[in-house]
Amino acid sequence: MTMRENNLLVIEMKTNHEAQRGNGGSIDSVRTLMREYGYQYGVLLDLRLSGGLPNPSWQWLDEATAGEQATPESKLVYEVEDLNALIERGREEERRRYPQDIRETHDPGMD
Repeated sequence: MTMRENNLLVIEMKTNHEAQRGNGGSIDSVRTLMREYGYQYGVLLDLRLSGGLPNPSWQWLDEATAGEQATPESKLVYEVEDLNALIERGREEERRRYPQDIRETHDPGMD
């Protein structure tokens, strides 16, 4: 019986689904990490920030599917209604914290 490390899960995240492929942030890089380090499960989380509003998705791999060349189905993190509600709550919070006259001059990076 061979010794096995307790490497259970590797997660790769990218912010832009149009980002470079093959240099991390891809399902292939998750497969490579799983093989090289003996991870049992892998997740690719793509925040998809390039289109203006976020629309995150994820792809799941396990030991049985890590060697397959087929790309696992990409699934949305939020249903459309839930994502819209989350975005609207963020907008409401912005309006509450930064009234119109302040929002015009406020730099959110300064919080």
